[in-house]
Amino acid sequence: MNNEGVKRLATAIIKQAVDDWRAFAKHEAYNQKYNGLRRFFKSEWCEWLCAELGVEAKDILSRLEAERNSRADEKEAV
Repeated sequence: MNNEGVKRLATAIIKQAVDDWRAFAKHEAYNQKYNGLRRFFKSEWCEWLCAELGVEAKDILSRLEAERNSRADEKEAV
């Protein structure tokens, strides 16, 4: 697989993990799923994928955690 193919595959894997996170955010009962996704974003595998794309896995996880916390804050305010 050439470098372009690696980047497309890495993008697809990271995008799916982000999409899964956001889908689970709509349902509070998915804490185990979050734990699995957190482990993924903290893994060497994810770090390697993100390095291929020029991004940091920890930055993606931080943004996703912030989104989730913001959503929780909105629910508490209602």
